[in-house]
Amino acid sequence: MDFELKFRNSEQERFYFSTARNSCFSGGFGNGKTYVACQRAFTLLSTFPKYRYAIARKTYKHLRTTTMETFFKICPLDSPFITKHEPKEGYTNFRNHSRIYWLHLDAFDEDSLRGLEINSVLIDQAEEIDEAIYLVLDARIGRWDGAEVPDKLLKAYEESGKEWPRDDMGRCRVPNRHDILVN
Repeated sequence: MDFELKFRNSEQERFYFSTARNSCFSGGFGNGKTYVACQRAFTLLSTFPKYRYAIARKTYKHLRTTTMETFFKICPLDSPFITKHEPKEGYTNFRNHSRIYWLHLDAFDEDSLRGLEINSVLIDQAEEIDEAIYLVLDARIGRWDGAEVPDKLLKAYEESGKEWPRDDMGRCRVPNRHDILVN
């Protein structure tokens, strides 16, 4: 199955390709914020084995009827990428052992999120959530150290004369992102 990037405007493209750790995409209803953010999430999840990505929205109803639906337009549940989807448990597993945690933030508080180990997070409709929740999620980004950089990317970097970024332990770093979407 091939994945095709689709952008309706330059703002979507700029957001998708941003390498900043923290990115905000603001705009009106229907301008494609969620769609491009889900494309970006899918790219990270499918590229880096064992990647952990939290996708959050204030209520379960809106998470399920908007954000999840958009994500599964890009990567359908019956695609070869997905091996298990447990909406009641709040996760989706990928064939490469990556995982999405689906968080509806009306069921979480700061304490319940403190143990979360993730590489990245997407908060849809971030203006609806409490600042304390935002700050805890921000602090959890990069805590998961089990994600891997595929050999083909390491080789491509090496062939281009660059060295892949490494952490203090010498392990290859995966990209960490904190993306928020707001109206």
